[in-house]
Amino acid sequence: MPATIPLPELTPGGMLNPAPDQKPVFTLTAIDRCDKRDCNARAYIRVTMSDMRELLFCAHHGREVEPVLRPIAAFWSDETDAVLLKTGSVTEV
Repeated sequence: MPATIPLPELTPGGMLNPAPDQKPVFTLTAIDRCDKRDCNARAYIRVTMSDMRELLFCAHHGREVEPVLRPIAAFWSDETDAVLLKTGSVTEV
């Protein structure tokens, strides 16, 4: 019988919940850019659709499209916490 691997616990924003003694793991890097036309800002939100297509958004555009895309997305990963950990402020997003 194969071993059962528990699913990771997600925070309300969709990030993996780290163990208490670990830092959160962020998967988006400075190379990942917002998919909104003419934006090109750093992406902090990854939306995976049911057909496994991925859309990347900066924090601003992610909040803008969230009411439409989140209900139909297979997975919503919000890594804007990375900005808070780095700067202590979300005003730099």
